[in-house]
Amino acid sequence: MLSYRLPLPSYLRSDGTEMFHRDLFGLADQLGLDNLRSWFVRQFADPVTGREEWQAYLSGQYVCLHSVTPWTIQRKGELVGAIQDAVADPQPRSTAWLDQLHDWVDQLDVLAPAYTGYDVLRFGGPTGRQTNIDAIRAKFPRPPLNVVDVRSVLAEGADDLGTGRQAQFVQDVRYVDGCGFR
Repeated sequence: MLSYRLPLPSYLRSDGTEMFHRDLFGLADQLGLDNLRSWFVRQFADPVTGREEWQAYLSGQYVCLHSVTPWTIQRKGELVGAIQDAVADPQPRSTAWLDQLHDWVDQLDVLAPAYTGYDVLRFGGPTGRQTNIDAIRAKFPRPPLNVVDVRSVLAEGADDLGTGRQAQFVQDVRYVDGCGFR
């Protein structure tokens, strides 16, 4: 579009309507069309990668991101890499591992919109959301919260928390309608 200076539409509806990212003109407005390509490519450590990502950007097929910028493209790549590395050596009994995995998945979820059914056909298989968010959450569910019944701790006067700091814990806990914590 515009002599390879802005992305093609991400979708073309049956009535001919072209669908673009909502921030299509954001970078161009900030930088100017004449500066956009060189600035975009420079945002990547490797110029070859920068030029490849520029071509991918122009293709309009970055439907995997709410906002298509060099930062979001790179962050998505980092998060997908971290998620895939983590599941290559799964440790589902480790709370720390699960917490880190879900942190990465949640960050990716913020960047990635829902796909259309057409995207599965267009890209020839499951979408990035299906493989790196939905499937990960299904295969490695979040661990349940470890809830302590504060009333029994107070009634027994025992250090059921195992920290030797029962008094500090009790001071920090507040009941909400007698059934929860704040």
